[in-house]
Amino acid sequence: MATSGKRSQGSASRKRVAGYSRRSYSRNPYTSKRPTYRTVTNNFRTKINSYQTLVKQSQGPKSGGPTPSNLNYLAKWVDKGAVIQTVSNAQLQRWSHTNKTYTSPTSVRTVLTKKFGKTPIKAICPGKGNNFIVATSPTWKGKMFKFPR
Repeated sequence: MATSGKRSQGSASRKRVAGYSRRSYSRNPYTSKRPTYRTVTNNFRTKINSYQTLVKQSQGPKSGGPTPSNLNYLAKWVDKGAVIQTVSNAQLQRWSHTNKTYTSPTSVRTVLTKKFGKTPIKAICPGKGNNFIVATSPTWKGKMFKFPR
């Protein structure tokens, strides 16, 4: 009797389920190593520092600071993995090579994207004391983006 060349259904071959592997740990997308306690605690520290920055911006006199909706918007970016940093007007003037005083987030976004590119800058909100709060994403190598001093 001739067979059609198909494997019989009773064979011991295993079927792979999409998205599952034999490894019991999840891989870090930026490195080929398994996550360690150090990487996990560093991730927690950066999130805690970002939330502390938001708390410092929300305390004190309410004039000139971020609104509650701005703080919620930035907190959602922290949940996604962004890092919150503050940028002063002096830094913006240094990077743009002008003596202009920046008052709107759109003008700040223009300066930052011309200097650092569009990818790391995720969100900009006005902060206290003529500062701006910027949500930045990690670089393509997985390292935290830092503004130069």
